[in-house]
Amino acid sequence: AIQAGVGSTIDVVLGSKLGPFQGQPIIAQAYVKSITDGRFVNRAGAMFEGVNFDLGNMCRLIIHGVDIIVASRAEQVYDEEPFLMHGIDIMTYKVVALKGANHFRARYNQIAGKIITANTIGLSSADILSFPRENLKKQLWPMHSVTFS
Repeated sequence: AIQAGVGSTIDVVLGSKLGPFQGQPIIAQAYVKSITDGRFVNRAGAMFEGVNFDLGNMCRLIIHGVDIIVASRAEQVYDEEPFLMHGIDIMTYKVVALKGANHFRARYNQIAGKIITANTIGLSSADILSFPRENLKKQLWPMHSVTFS
């Protein structure tokens, strides 16, 4: 996206880069709407309020009318700054999806009408049975019905 520049349409492969538990990537054509250096300061009310962040180069892509922010460095989203630096006021959106488990809640509990948690494929899945196990030395709950004494 950075090489192609703002206003370009590019082929992208998003996600599924951290290992076999991440699910399938999104393969699509994306319009490059904006590019930033990924530097910002977390807002008041957010976890790590006032902390400087540098997520490396970031881009706002549009795929089938959906705004997607991608960053060079993996990091939790704590507030709305990564969106604002790309011209997105999330308060005008009906739905905002974040890739994160809990860190965002400090700020988003204040500004979101509702938070819906999705138990997605990946290392942060709450479904511990989805992870393969080898060489178990005994039966373990919840994989097996175990009585505790």
